[in-house]
Amino acid sequence: MYKFLSLLFIFSFLACAEEPEPKPYGQIRIDLPETHEFKTFEPDSCGYSIDISRISGIVKRKEDCWFNIVYPRYNATIHLTYRSIEGNLPELVNDARYLIMKHSVKADGLREQGFMNPEKRVYGMLVDVLGNAANSLQFYLTDSTDHFLRGALYFNAPPNRDSLDPVIDFIRDDMQYMMESVTWKD
Repeated sequence: MYKFLSLLFIFSFLACAEEPEPKPYGQIRIDLPETHEFKTFEPDSCGYSIDISRISGIVKRKEDCWFNIVYPRYNATIHLTYRSIEGNLPELVNDARYLIMKHSVKADGLREQGFMNPEKRVYGMLVDVLGNAANSLQFYLTDSTDHFLRGALYFNAPPNRDSLDPVIDFIRDDMQYMMESVTWKD
């Protein structure tokens, strides 16, 4: 009887033990600057100048006049692509639109905002790619005759819009300022 009660006690004790619940992954805290500060970037022999964030850096890509604006603190990069227009503006705009639509498969939607600055001859579009797409923001700018500039924001991290939203909003403000600051060189 003693053995039976001992076994019953051990089994009832083990049956009451709970499996530990896995803890959800925590999100890191992202400290953003309170103000946006900018510096002018004027690449040699390229047809534009642009103001970029002081917390970012520039990395030259293989093609002439193609640069990455890197935000190392946020693991983010804006890919800048500049092209001279040689009677191919519709093709350049279609390529930019194609690259935006390519990400819409994973997106929850697109939010487009037109941009016009007739005094500086700068026209274009800023597009928010909503949801967990690899690319969160894109823009393109042109003067319609000589210059075409495209920018696309990527993170070196799995797309998780919920945790990246504060950084995306911060860089979106930077991108809007960048678009407003573009000056074409003749």
